[in-house]
Amino acid sequence: MNEMLTADPAILPEMVPDRQWVSVYLEQAVLHFNSDPKTPQLLRCLAKEYPELFFAAASKRVEEDADSPARKLLAALLLRQESLLERVTNPSHSCARAIRLFKGLMTADPTLDFKLGRMLPGRDGETGEHILSGKHAARAIEILDQASPGQRLMSVIGHLPNCADSHISSKAALFVGHRVNNPAWLAKQLDRKDPRIRANVVESTWGTKSEVAVRILEECVLDPCNRVAGNALIGLHLAGCPDTVDKALEMSRSTDPGRRSTAAWAMGKMGSAKFLSRMTELLRDENPKVRSTAVRSLAEIGRAEAVRLAAIDAAVHEVELLAGMAEAVSDPVMPDLPTAPFELKFDGSYKAGRT
Repeated sequence: MNEMLTADPAILPEMVPDRQWVSVYLEQAVLHFNSDPKTPQLLRCLAKEYPELFFAAASKRVEEDADSPARKLLAALLLRQESLLERVTNPSHSCARAIRLFKGLMTADPTLDFKLGRMLPGRDGETGEHILSGKHAARAIEILDQASPGQRLMSVIGHLPNCADSHISSKAALFVGHRVNNPAWLAKQLDRKDPRIRANVVESTWGTKSEVAVRILEECVLDPCNRVAGNALIGLHLAGCPDTVDKALEMSRSTDPGRRSTAAWAMGKMGSAKFLSRMTELLRDENPKVRSTAVRSLAEIGRAEAVRLAAIDAAVHEVELLAGMAEAVSDPVMPDLPTAPFELKFDGSYKAGRT
């Protein structure tokens, strides 16, 4: 290992007998980055000779490490890879990790979101060698939704809810819905036949408390697609609607096992102890999917209840401390003082002495 670090990087391919050691060498190079002047050249050589393995090893460093000279170089080397964006958007990999990596790379190239956005189909639906499609494009939109704030990419993604590819249109509906506060657009999308688009549009309203949004969500609870109805329940819960608990319980008694399962999922997301009794009943549901969803949701409710009780305990403890401090200030405990014998005489004079 040490010989490899100090050797001429030009002979690196001859020194790596097994490709699995590339990640090990990269880790060592990063560790020695500040102490060995040859490590930057070594990292460049690894990136050139083993681009696929370098991506796997370096991306972990870029997505997890704090800002450092080594991380900056790794990000720069990754950005030089022609196939970088295809690798980042690979739908077989973790979406959460891809988002973290993309955010890390954007610190080195703030225009990376535009570069990825331009790899999505255009308004005329053109396709080509550098145009993403299908699940790759859907993953790209998921990443951009989290990594690219505000209206920056509306000019390159705003048309995609109308894309013929349902993978792309459903993710694009969520992206646009997060950025467009337009009831007319929302109502138009909810008329679409594709239930995935309707479900994602409803999800994009989460956190909105306007009367128009609440009215639309109440209508969506009755949507024939259980995913749309479940997302509407969560939206109503986040909007603070008082009858959401009753609506969820009502859905959980549907004759459709899909709606019962979705209701169990939604009740778990709401995390209310009011659902415990019904959730216990769903554990004995005739449908295995309903039962498995109920198990997971019960665990979520348990965690939410534990957090709530812990918060209450902490608040009570703080109140008790403050009350104790206030009592100490208003009624201070006086220290014991030395006493002396005291004798009062009839003429009003007195005689005191020391003990």
